[in-house]
Amino acid sequence: MTTATDKQQRVIFQCKNKECKHTWAYDYTVYEKWVGPRKAIYLYRETIGVTGYKKLVSDAVDGMRCPACGVFKVTARDVKGSYSENHVCGGSCVNAKGPICECSCCGKNHGSAWLGH
Repeated sequence: MTTATDKQQRVIFQCKNKECKHTWAYDYTVYEKWVGPRKAIYLYRETIGVTGYKKLVSDAVDGMRCPACGVFKVTARDVKGSYSENHVCGGSCVNAKGPICECSCCGKNHGSAWLGH
């Protein structure tokens, strides 16, 4: 049985085309499914006319092309957040292109400037 959790997972994508380097992000709903004795994690995102499950972040790039230049060379990294009271969330977090967040938002706002790009 596959069940949705309340958890959202942000994935930041970047084009590997040297002339482009476009960055964009999507938020996925996390689904968990028991496969034998192990739990598999799936990412789900509803798009215009298309729905689909992606198993782990590495699979999210399958068939993905850059929306800016159309090249299939894309990297994907899931945001990993940890809380830090010493770092107040701000522009550097919202505009981040990397996957690691160590601030007061615990990853919630990390890379959000790239959503829908």
